Amino acid sequence: MRARRAVGEADRACALGLPDAAHSYLDVEAVAAAAVAAGARSLHPGYGFLSERAVLARRCIEAGLTWIGPRRN
Repeated sequence: MRARRAVGEADRACALGLPDAAHSYLDVEAVAAAAVAAGARSLHPGYGFLSERAVLARRCIEAGLTWIGPRRN
């Protein structure tokens, strides 16, 4: 239920790939590419899943996005 509300309230929603987590919202490259394609200037990863993976923070910064999340140690 929450995911539908989040999508409904978002400025834009992007499909990331296949329904399984490994090929969609856990795919660092897909998340970063979707943010860039959507014209985002920053990315907040939410909580859990990729939010504490430094690889996503680094990839977003490399893509020119401002990282809004845990430190990227």
